[in-house]
Amino acid sequence: MSALTAFGRATARRRPLLAAVAGLALLASAAAVASGPASAATTSKVWGAPVTYGTVVSIDDGDTVVVRVDGDDPTTVAPVHVRNAGIQTMEKGTCHAAQASAAMAQQAPVGKRVRMSLSNPAMSSLGRPVRFVDAWNGSAWVDTQLPMLKAGHALPMPGAGGDTSRWKAYEVAAQQAAKARTNLWDTDFCGSGPSQTTPLRTWVNSDGNLDESKDPNQEWVRVLNTSGTALSLKGWALRTGGQDSYFFPSTAVVPAGGMTTLFVGTGTNTTTRLYWGSAKSKFSNTNGTTVPGSGVYLYDPQGDVRAWSMYPCLYACTDPLVGKVTMTAKADAPGTDATNLNGEYVTVRPAGAYSVDVSYRVMSAFGHTYEFPKGSVVRPGELLVLRSGTGTSTRLTRYWGSATPLLANAGGTAVLRTPENVRVGCIGWGTGRC
Repeated sequence: MSALTAFGRATARRRPLLAAVAGLALLASAAAVASGPASAATTSKVWGAPVTYGTVVSIDDGDTVVVRVDGDDPTTVAPVHVRNAGIQTMEKGTCHAAQASAAMAQQAPVGKRVRMSLSNPAMSSLGRPVRFVDAWNGSAWVDTQLPMLKAGHALPMPGAGGDTSRWKAYEVAAQQAAKARTNLWDTDFCGSGPSQTTPLRTWVNSDGNLDESKDPNQEWVRVLNTSGTALSLKGWALRTGGQDSYFFPSTAVVPAGGMTTLFVGTGTNTTTRLYWGSAKSKFSNTNGTTVPGSGVYLYDPQGDVRAWSMYPCLYACTDPLVGKVTMTAKADAPGTDATNLNGEYVTVRPAGAYSVDVSYRVMSAFGHTYEFPKGSVVRPGELLVLRSGTGTSTRLTRYWGSATPLLANAGGTAVLRTPENVRVGCIGWGTGRC
């Protein structure tokens, strides 16, 4: 156990409900990233270059340090409140906040020399310059954000400020801490919350079947309850890796053995179908290698993160179906593809004498996605067919719902994956390669 982890565990664990909810609201507003400095700090040299240096004079909280910037006139320019890039910690007065502040104070203590850098020096958050802050240890510059993620004191902010130079290392660190259930990832760190033993899962559909920039409801977040008892979401909140928070209405419920879906766009709420009300998409699409993804984090009223999903998966990435399915594809439909859409299809079957349940896995091809619904079980000897066009779905025949051909005759790939981008199966044809 690291010193940071030990400190977090030894500190008081419970915070009042109102403080937890208020903290999430502060977090949602305080984290917004934009371009351009606030007038109070426009004269600081930190705004004029992608790399500057200075000395720490104090710590605001777990993701903001106060720095006297080299070259600033101390008689006219105040120390600058620098927002750490790539991480998000909880706000003062809420669960996890004290631990995060103390941990950052260890990484960047008063008097420590620091380097502040970002590819776009104009990026700001509530007037604070957004920067990676590295501390000098006597022989090298040491990342102050990475230990916060490793110790479970912060959520990752992939591609913060448009600078993607560190996103993979940060994502891996956060996913390792989550796997170990350290600090933020300890689901009862803040005290036993409502329905503490209820098994919950959440995930995001970041890459919609259609263009989510035109229809934000192509993006959604699922919350799945596999217990036999319904769960009220009154007082619960959802955060993303993109600095957004959603506060569930008091009527929201996750049914026993069922799920609730939060759509990013607009619509009429029910108890299980909710709408964020956004006019634009919220989740980045990732290619799993060079383009950052994001995440969703479900907070209970105590301030505990009860369920989460980070994509793409970069650590301990597996799925029970890996190696258990065989796929085929029919790209060239009989006749004309445009008039025989259902002649295009992808199939999935068990690779052995066993059943496979592909529920909630995603089929991706040519920028289109299809999420298999609950109950998508394929038994030994059976074939599950996903056809490109429209029709009435049955257990073994599903329809993508496209009005145009999806599978290029010349070649391509269809990938069966988890929402976290873990590949379960793949089929390539023609020029396509898995």
